[in-house]
Amino acid sequence: MAGEVLSQRALNRAMLSRQLMLDQAGLPEDPGPRRAAVIRAIEHLVGLQAQAPFPPYYGLWSRLPGFRPDDLASLHTSAEHWLGRHARAVPWFPETLSGLVTRYLAAFGPATVADVAAWSGLTGLRAVLEELRPALVTFRDDQGTELFDLPSAPRPDPEVPAPVRLAAEFDNLLLAHADRTRLISAANLKRFYTINGVFPGSVLVDGFVAGMWRLARRKGWATLAIELFGPVPDRDLVAHQAERMLAFCAPDVAHEIRFSPA
Repeated sequence: MAGEVLSQRALNRAMLSRQLMLDQAGLPEDPGPRRAAVIRAIEHLVGLQAQAPFPPYYGLWSRLPGFRPDDLASLHTSAEHWLGRHARAVPWFPETLSGLVTRYLAAFGPATVADVAAWSGLTGLRAVLEELRPALVTFRDDQGTELFDLPSAPRPDPEVPAPVRLAAEFDNLLLAHADRTRLISAANLKRFYTINGVFPGSVLVDGFVAGMWRLARRKGWATLAIELFGPVPDRDLVAHQAERMLAFCAPDVAHEIRFSPA
């Protein structure tokens, strides 16, 4: 049985660190190393949500200082070209499942069996984690549920400061766990499920989701509307991040930032 208990805040800081939202390194200017750094980030994140065209760009912007749209546009190609053959459905084998779980833990751990299942959509993962157990470390969350993790993965001090961040729409940061309270309360999570199926961007203050953001464009203008769930001590920092986001995604038009209660 695992002994050490990881608090909600400890899980939050571990998640932010693995999602490249805590300590960030800027991209090199040299094209070769720059391209390699972007590819490494995408591989580490186990891909990006891309059912809408813009979120992958916003997701990398929030993680890689100095990221530019062409850093991704010059890469995203067909699966067939990337794989070098026609893509087709293949059955999962034990060794590929183990690799999948290991990559998940590197990007989203520490995590429960239910978390891995929620992210992957697969069943029978308890057996895979039991097979991996000798190579993993285990903890407990505040409710006593067992958490699995990679021994060398970062688990920062829970009191490490977390900068204000704007996470993309559909970002896996909020979608990759069965229990998402390491980032957002259950009540606030319900606000993100809209009638039209669009999952808004999130505002992170001190590492936790404190609001939502939406981008609207009209001729000559781009408006970033921010709905906060309550008072925050860092509203000026939120506004600063919003202006940076507008400068990134709408550099050639006038900008407007609107705050409103959710």
